[in-house]
Amino acid sequence: MKNLPKLIVILGATATGKTNLAIDLCKKFNGEIISADSRQVYKYMAIGTDTPVGVWDTECKIKSYIVNGVPHHLMNCIEPDEDFSLAEFKDRAIGIIEDIDKRGKIPFLVVYFGVSG
Repeated sequence: MKNLPKLIVILGATATGKTNLAIDLCKKFNGEIISADSRQVYKYMAIGTDTPVGVWDTECKIKSYIVNGVPHHLMNCIEPDEDFSLAEFKDRAIGIIEDIDKRGKIPFLVVYFGVSG
């Protein structure tokens, strides 16, 4: 059986402070964030999705979106008119998790879900 990397998952409803918690934990434990938000993956959606303000770092093997000094992956990276499936997300996320682990860091998967009421 393949030895799997450690993965911390932060799961919660929209607008409950997951991103700030994840950033704080990543700073404390040398981590990077993989966003699992079906809307934040798209570019130009910052207002409608509350995407945090960041800058692109293209120096890494896998370019990342830096927010408060913490790399975020799978955020603000797909054109709005592009199709992006769950299978594509899974393939990219696995590659990113493996890359983060190889660099001796901890991957934090931040999973968002909406609340209907």
